[in-house]
Amino acid sequence: MLEPAYFNQDKLYEAYKKIYTENNDLYLYIYYPQKDFYPYISNNDSEFLQFVSKDSKGNLLGFFTGYINRGYELLEKFEVINFTGKPNIIFSKDIEAYFDEVFIYKNLRKIEFSCIEQNPVLNMYRRLVKKLNGNEVGISRNSVKLTDGKYYNNVLFEIFKEDYLAFKKL
Repeated sequence: MLEPAYFNQDKLYEAYKKIYTENNDLYLYIYYPQKDFYPYISNNDSEFLQFVSKDSKGNLLGFFTGYINRGYELLEKFEVINFTGKPNIIFSKDIEAYFDEVFIYKNLRKIEFSCIEQNPVLNMYRRLVKKLNGNEVGISRNSVKLTDGKYYNNVLFEIFKEDYLAFKKL
């Protein structure tokens, strides 16, 4: 079930705290290069589109966020994190519901995002982008500095509204 992140900040902060204290490998790919310990959560959806995924018992499954660039009608810096670390049907449906928010309700024309090439979630992003008729634009070499002080390659992606709607057959 998709819910606004603003109303779930305490659970969201606890999930991030767990990542920081128990899974530094994942933490490395979340924050770069600064060490912010919690994500910024906006109190409105005019600049940021932020939702959490929850199961029927109210347990937090994941977090979706992106910056709305109204001038270009696109969602930038899209990020998704699955706190369970495993595939989940509810979480998968919530990803689609988030894209509905972007393309149908907010009427944005495009999503642009990137992923560090060494991030274990990269293959999930590649499958998702392919499924939604999006594009892997390319790789920017040694362009992102992570909290370990090293530079990493960044894989760039885009998904257009018309391609997403074709996937949904709308």
